[in-house]
Amino acid sequence: MSNTMNRFAGVTRNIAIMSVGILVNKATGAVLFIVVARYLGEVGLGRYAFANSFATLFAALSDLGLSTLAVRAVAQDRALIAKYLGNIGILRTLLAVVALGLTGIAIIATGVPDDKAPLVWLLAVATCFIGIGNGVRWSFQALQKLQYESILTAGYSILMLAGGTLILFMGYGVFEFTAIHMVLSILTCGLAFVLTVTRIARPVLALDMAFCRSLIRQAAPFIAILCFSTICFNIDTVILGFLAGDAETGRYNAAYRIIFMVRIIPGIFKFASFPVMVETAGALTDDFIRVVSRSLRYMIIIAIGIGVLVTFYAELLILIYGAAFSEAAPILRVLIWMSFFYFTTNVANNVLFSLHQEGVLVKIGLVSLLINLILNVILIPEWGGMGAAWAILASEGVACVLVLFHLSRNLGTLALRPLIVRPGVAAFITTLSVFALRDVNPFVSMGSAALVYTIMLVVVRAIPDNDLKLVWAYVKGGLRT
Repeated sequence: MSNTMNRFAGVTRNIAIMSVGILVNKATGAVLFIVVARYLGEVGLGRYAFANSFATLFAALSDLGLSTLAVRAVAQDRALIAKYLGNIGILRTLLAVVALGLTGIAIIATGVPDDKAPLVWLLAVATCFIGIGNGVRWSFQALQKLQYESILTAGYSILMLAGGTLILFMGYGVFEFTAIHMVLSILTCGLAFVLTVTRIARPVLALDMAFCRSLIRQAAPFIAILCFSTICFNIDTVILGFLAGDAETGRYNAAYRIIFMVRIIPGIFKFASFPVMVETAGALTDDFIRVVSRSLRYMIIIAIGIGVLVTFYAELLILIYGAAFSEAAPILRVLIWMSFFYFTTNVANNVLFSLHQEGVLVKIGLVSLLINLILNVILIPEWGGMGAAWAILASEGVACVLVLFHLSRNLGTLALRPLIVRPGVAAFITTLSVFALRDVNPFVSMGSAALVYTIMLVVVRAIPDNDLKLVWAYVKGGLRT
């Protein structure tokens, strides 16, 4: 029991620390996105979203999975920290510069319009420095010093909100707004290096070619997975920008931004639980199965709850951008269920990473990418943003089913069915309550639905008694201290 409590406390502490930075990041990002939407409208927002996605298409080249590989290795043997910091820092700097060059070539080759090309260049430079900074920031996660990651994440976000809002308020446009993003990315990169050298370890600045070749061979599956994922989550906006126009791209990204905010939750869990999964993986110990089961359980619970609420209150949520974006509500209803698949797949991917089964994810990622590309090409010309939403929903759904099927076959003691069925029952009863309260004030109705869902999770035992006892024991321990 004490070992379980230690694991639970460790994950909970990491989640709390990362939550501060990530919640500030997403909250300020959400406010800023709303400001951008209201100041620039659908067309201006569409131009910025297109440029951002175009530049991001090449972001995976500055990582190649090296950060995930380093976290896994250093979490197992902390004595490797200086060696990994030096080699990965140099490699990622070189790769970030290559990615910047390829972005420039793509701008010319694809004929990006003159009103968007400067934005892509600015964002490509920003992406380059983000990639360089991430060459050392992985160490915060590996050593579970997440307060530094939280500081960088929150600090950048607050400055971006202040600077971006001021620029738009003063009457400047999307170009100047994008320039602020580039400048802050450079400053954050510099601060990441300062924190790493002064608080983590001094990197060994010598490129060990044999070691780097070994790293790249080991990272090969991560390279493929990252590339597939990056393309899947950005190609829809790029295709929309070329085929459906800036306004439709803006509407789609207004809905997608809400999904992006929701995705902070699996992001926090990944930072907090992945090192613990690596430590406990071993020979599929009971501790490992408990960490996996709990991670899946609460990702599914949260994802289903959010899915139900957003489905019924999409029009209300989309109004944060203004009435001009009302046509984005149907797109949001489709996209929110993509986030359910994303939540679940995120945990399952971490499980396979910790078990060194990346090859499975490469195959699943390739299938998902092909489905995404084919459906985008077919659906976007006819259905615009709604077609893009259905394309990514289908591709993420297939990936989720395939990875869960693999887990069910290889982790015999992991019971998946109760993890899905019980929250599903709670969601069904919540849906009935929403219909019963359809004539009530929507804010009251939404709050009531959330309360009903929470109560029903306990009633149907989607949240086990043991977990409730662990939470209570942890809270009491915190109160005593």
